[in-house]
Amino acid sequence: MKLSIISKVVMSSLLLTVAVSANAGHRASHNNYKDQPVFKDACPQPCGLKDGFYVGAQAGYDAFRVRQGISGGGTLSMTNSVTGWVGGLFAGYGQYFDNFYYLGGEVLGNYSGANQNVLSSGDNDGDTFTQKIKVKGTWGVSILPGIKLNNFVLGFLRLGYDWTKFESTLTGVDTTAPATFSASNNKTVGGWDAGIGMEALAGGNWGVRTEYNHIWYNNNTANGAGISNSYNISDNQFMLGLVYHVS
Repeated sequence: MKLSIISKVVMSSLLLTVAVSANAGHRASHNNYKDQPVFKDACPQPCGLKDGFYVGAQAGYDAFRVRQGISGGGTLSMTNSVTGWVGGLFAGYGQYFDNFYYLGGEVLGNYSGANQNVLSSGDNDGDTFTQKIKVKGTWGVSILPGIKLNNFVLGFLRLGYDWTKFESTLTGVDTTAPATFSASNNKTVGGWDAGIGMEALAGGNWGVRTEYNHIWYNNNTANGAGISNSYNISDNQFMLGLVYHVS
């Protein structure tokens, strides 16, 4: 009889212990979300534009305007359009302030295929000129102030300075001599860059951006064979880029 009672008490105690353990385990599982259906959100953190370090690639179109003054026995003024595709890489760091204002710094390197051959009818002495202009590589530094238009779109300005290598060859015939002459100018020219653009979230750490830039290059002069050739160059540039935010 006593053994039966003891057995019942032991069994009841064991059942109570198992029940309490199971209940505690259930609470622990519930608190840790174990054994619960897991629904993975495509954007576990608040979706939106990211700041920090970034890298990217871009491509677009260059439309240079080259204003020239040629003198040497006579004078001639020309304005040439030098156009072509351009592409390159960039890297930078950007930071949002008050979840609205943005400030970034960026370095870039581009290579342009813009080139043009121009034949002039001649100056006031009847001389004729053939001008070949090629645009090569560009590298630059910029700051990018901007504002967050919404969680997915950033509007920004570009304020920077670029260095571009230009190659030009001027050949002609002086009808008063007559004589053939040539002058070349292979020079890296610096200029101020001002632009406006937008970046939109494409998903995850990726973004796409588009921008327009206008670059004013410093005046420069090439002399050779008794010819003075002065240049005033500007560029209208349209770019489309793909951005990856590292952090």
